[in-house]
Amino acid sequence: MKMISNVHTHTVFCDGLNTPREMAEQALAIGFSDLGFSSHAPTPFDTAFPGLLDEQAYRDEIAALKEEYSGRLGILCGVEQEYYCPVNREDYDYIIGSVHYIPAEDGSLFATDDKKAIVDIAARTHYHGDCLAMARDYYDLMVKNAQVYKPDIIGHFDLITKFNGGGDFFDESGKPYHDMALEALDAVIDAVNSYGGMIEVNTSVMVRELKDIPYPAPFLMRRMAERGVRTIITTDCHRASLLNAGFETALEMMRDAGFKSMAVLKDSRFADITI
Repeated sequence: MKMISNVHTHTVFCDGLNTPREMAEQALAIGFSDLGFSSHAPTPFDTAFPGLLDEQAYRDEIAALKEEYSGRLGILCGVEQEYYCPVNREDYDYIIGSVHYIPAEDGSLFATDDKKAIVDIAARTHYHGDCLAMARDYYDLMVKNAQVYKPDIIGHFDLITKFNGGGDFFDESGKPYHDMALEALDAVIDAVNSYGGMIEVNTSVMVRELKDIPYPAPFLMRRMAERGVRTIITTDCHRASLLNAGFETALEMMRDAGFKSMAVLKDSRFADITI
């Protein structure tokens, strides 16, 4: 099955390496019908990674490309929104709701996906080594994000496991973690199903060779399939050459989990296809 679109992509407007035009040209070159841009929303509290510095310029450039490529490539302008930094959703075609930051004891926010050393310091300083408590805070925000903002797509549900490939922070195979993650996932699915949203299967952690499975993990995918939540594959692309990276692996894992269909962006709208 050929991948025809990707809706989780980043460009030079945030932390991507390519311009929107370069991404669009690569999308055409590999036979995409559609492409969604999803720059990180402004995160002014993080001076090292402020996200979109000029939302208007971003929207204007994507709008110009949408017109230029009309008839050849369907283009949508989305944004990846943080729980703590909501955007005006009327400005965007779709919203990806993600959690990258969780609050520390002193009220500051720290990134759970920046560097392993940062997560390690936060775990020892703010959680006194109780990494499951850190994971619980992360999942609590994932649930709130879905319930409060109702994003069109839930981004990388179990991102908290990004640097946990060797079980350095907590045991991902253990019952305490499984129960916690499934409880949060059920709450997110309840919210998403109530308004017709989607949860992504995100291949980025495989592309970065941190893990050999996408987000969410197989046991979470199985619950998603059981509960019939609408699901879409993305690559969370930060480089044009990786627009379709890991897609086939993710698709096979979805089939193994019990999925019979998935959502794709086609003709500038989200449609369901049989897999």
